[in-house]
Amino acid sequence: MRFVEKVTVEQIYSSVLKARRVRNEAGWERMEPVVVAENPTASPVMNAIARAMRERLFTSERELANYLEADLRHLNGALQLLTGMGIRDFLVAYRARRGAELLACTGLEIGEVARACGYSLPNNFARVFAKQYKMSPSDYRWRHRPANYRDLYLY
Repeated sequence: MRFVEKVTVEQIYSSVLKARRVRNEAGWERMEPVVVAENPTASPVMNAIARAMRERLFTSERELANYLEADLRHLNGALQLLTGMGIRDFLVAYRARRGAELLACTGLEIGEVARACGYSLPNNFARVFAKQYKMSPSDYRWRHRPANYRDLYLY
């Protein structure tokens, strides 16, 4: 539908970080808690999915549908309409986004990042991540993690 603006994973993603270092106009720096938007979109369906994803990480379509007490086919159709992705692709993209944040902002090893994203095998995570971001997790970390990441983020 051309009148429905697509919701992106980025719009509803909830950071796993506890705090970030911020600097105000006067130059003062401090750690501030990461604030999560309660209703990041105008869609009640997407807001319910965002809330569910904040509460836990889902690795299967059925798991998410059961958690939301929704019919799998109806939820898949709604998600397809709202995001342009089915549930499976949406969950993969969301988990890859979490991986990207952990790679850029923490010192977790890639196997630990994989487990934090719901993958039991680091190779599976690396394959999915590379498909989403067009580079390996190691390359992503090298390109996106600042040298002083320990001073900037609290996980």
